[in-house]
Amino acid sequence: MRMPRYTYRYPGKENRHRWFKFKQAYSKQIVEDILRSQEVCSCRILDPFCGSGTTVLCAAYMNYPSIAIDINPFLTWLTRVKTDIYDKKDIEKCLFILNNFFNQDDLNIVPYRIPDMHNIEKWWSESAIDFLGKLLSLIYTQTDTDEKARNLLLVAFCRTALDLSNVTFGHHSMSLKQKHRCESLAYSQYKDAFRNNLEFITQTAKYNPSCTPEVTIGDAKEIGYIVKDPVRLIITSPPYVNRMSYIRELRPYMYWLDYLQNREDAGQLDWLAIGGTWGQATSKLIEWQPQTDDFRTNCLLSVLENIKRVQAKSSLIVYKYIEKYFHDIWLHFSSIQNILLPSAELYYIIGNSFFYGFEVPTHIIYSEMLKKLGFVNIEIRMIRKRNSNVNLFEFLLTAKWCKN
Repeated sequence: MRMPRYTYRYPGKENRHRWFKFKQAYSKQIVEDILRSQEVCSCRILDPFCGSGTTVLCAAYMNYPSIAIDINPFLTWLTRVKTDIYDKKDIEKCLFILNNFFNQDDLNIVPYRIPDMHNIEKWWSESAIDFLGKLLSLIYTQTDTDEKARNLLLVAFCRTALDLSNVTFGHHSMSLKQKHRCESLAYSQYKDAFRNNLEFITQTAKYNPSCTPEVTIGDAKEIGYIVKDPVRLIITSPPYVNRMSYIRELRPYMYWLDYLQNREDAGQLDWLAIGGTWGQATSKLIEWQPQTDDFRTNCLLSVLENIKRVQAKSSLIVYKYIEKYFHDIWLHFSSIQNILLPSAELYYIIGNSFFYGFEVPTHIIYSEMLKKLGFVNIEIRMIRKRNSNVNLFEFLLTAKWCKN
């Protein structure tokens, strides 16, 4: 398959990929091109690291049955919402609540529980926190748990929370602006921000996909216990080996929507995730020991040896982090063998990384692992340069399963 020059913009009024800003998302064009190249138009697709739902949303619009799995409950919720079917009454309910919010006296609304988020005052001004608490209270009191309108309103809430925050995406991950000073706005400006976001959500919600995926919370290391029916195609992008925590990236939304209660919850969830490296997920690394040695390949052993020679305060943590990451990826690859149809194809979007000047060529280590497990036709194609670092690239690794 010829690889075009991919962009990471999502044009089109009907495009739900723009609902949520997730810097780790990959281009929908990659998924669409893979699906167009398939000879079997009814094959079932699996994304075991679904993230914000790029793969299964593309599959849903192109009428492919699919299943999405992620260990993060916020991301599985988001994927369900983005791929759901909405009708006129869902849109009308959202607009009714919007008008109700604009017409109510703000003083009469009791704010929803303000999240116990560390240094929350560095994220939002006091008035913004009050507004977001009242907005969330209105959404929860005027909608039922199973109402689709509630989900649309909550996506608009998340977008508004980001708009009003002291956050910048100028770095490779979400971070606070240097001055840590949150600007207070008039309540009318806060309301306008929410109105604009909800209008965008409701307009794009009208363009329903052809089908909806199955979305499940689960551990990618144990796919064989989660997926009951075999699949012919896996299209996914696991976390990169860059010590970036998805929990850390998503914490403002997860705290507001009650997916996290405290830092202990965040650290525990990150420890269970592949590549988790936040809070107790880092402190546990020192004591961690692998279950097997099978995951070690020639390339990985060379990488670990380079890190081992580094004289730095955090080099042992980095060594353990890389070792555990590939150990967990090996468990993932081993678990998918039991749910693949003969001639099933894998498409993994992955990136390399660097520690202490040494490259971690994830694409090569993945290919060595897959070869060990019996996969064939393994190919690696460079997709794009990732950022200003000329040595960081994104790759598409493909492989085929040939066993019965």
